[in-house]
Amino acid sequence: MRHIKYIYKKRWMVFLIRLIDLTGYLLAAIIKFFKGTSPDNDSIKNILIFKLDHIGDVLMITPALRFLRLKYPEAYITVVVGAWSKDILTGNQDVNEILIYDAYWFNGNRDKKLNIKNTWRFIKKIRGRKFDVFYSLRGDFMGILLGSLLKIPVRIGFDNGGGGFLLTRPITPVENIHQIEQFLYAVGGNNSIFDKKMRLPISDKERGFADTIIRQYGIKSPLSPVGKGGGAPKQSLGRGIFVGFHIGAGYPSKLWAPEKYGVLIKRLHDDFDTRAILVGGEEDREIIAETESIIRDAGVINLAGRTNIKETAALIERCNLFIGNDSAPVHIAAAVGTPVIVIFSAVNNPVQWKPFADNVICITKDLPCRFCEKFECEDTKCMHMISVDEVYSKAKEILLKTK
Repeated sequence: MRHIKYIYKKRWMVFLIRLIDLTGYLLAAIIKFFKGTSPDNDSIKNILIFKLDHIGDVLMITPALRFLRLKYPEAYITVVVGAWSKDILTGNQDVNEILIYDAYWFNGNRDKKLNIKNTWRFIKKIRGRKFDVFYSLRGDFMGILLGSLLKIPVRIGFDNGGGGFLLTRPITPVENIHQIEQFLYAVGGNNSIFDKKMRLPISDKERGFADTIIRQYGIKSPLSPVGKGGGAPKQSLGRGIFVGFHIGAGYPSKLWAPEKYGVLIKRLHDDFDTRAILVGGEEDREIIAETESIIRDAGVINLAGRTNIKETAALIERCNLFIGNDSAPVHIAAAVGTPVIVIFSAVNNPVQWKPFADNVICITKDLPCRFCEKFECEDTKCMHMISVDEVYSKAKEILLKTK
């Protein structure tokens, strides 16, 4: 799990949370105020899960949701997420209800503050639902604190971010396993035998949107490529070979140089006659602009800021390959079965955080400063060391297999 300092950037805040945590554990040990009982399966009818953070993180809890659905087939499962992550769970048959709580500490809008009135309204609404079990699948102090106010008798969650004394069953994360396995462990799943595939339902409407985009650009679906003949490069695999790209990232320390992406896109287009589909949000348009002089004649379809999560997933599903930084789209690609090359900074441990699938190539560098968890880095040496040739070589292997 990401360390507490990754969530709360100011040192005084980290110190305060640790002080509160220590005091809370001492009080809990003395008065046993937060002592809970182990529920039996028959008594679990109403389950509440908090996953307030980012899109990729929410996607990674879907195997755990599947496990809970199989373990408690009659239970009503409610998941609370931020508005930015809701679409990831829409249509998921393991979830009965999705509730929105925009946790300001995870909101991308840096100016947003805690809305006490709305938070209290949310707390009262949840209290009236009489949940049996509360799961905090992040391990952040604020989420656990909020969950402890909901009057739910059994509270389970990770204790690494502070607030473990507020849980009836605090869980210490297992070292050096993937987050998908971590979440399964938290809900009682057996990592060795349970299906760990992420689930991302895509509707016919969303797939139709992707097909419309493909037709709009005059190219048939990559699932049945048809050559147009004449002028194709020597190594051309035929028209309809799509490579998806996400050039942005939620953290500056995870960005590979946009100029390198531009060179890579142009090189794949010239050598294999590929079409690049650029995905992302409005916030990615500026960084994509830094590649425009390089990719101008490279057959690029720039859809950044023009699609929602599920439409993006449908487009990625149509790609023969997806390349991106450590951010939500590479996890989406893994979920829909598209081969992935992730350009992974040394900020986090790839064993824990890389896209989880068999067809994933993770390009990263092992440096003494690895796993620094920095939001920003002065030199991002770990990313500078990754060359265009290195990524191109891996992409070439995958594209030749596509044929």
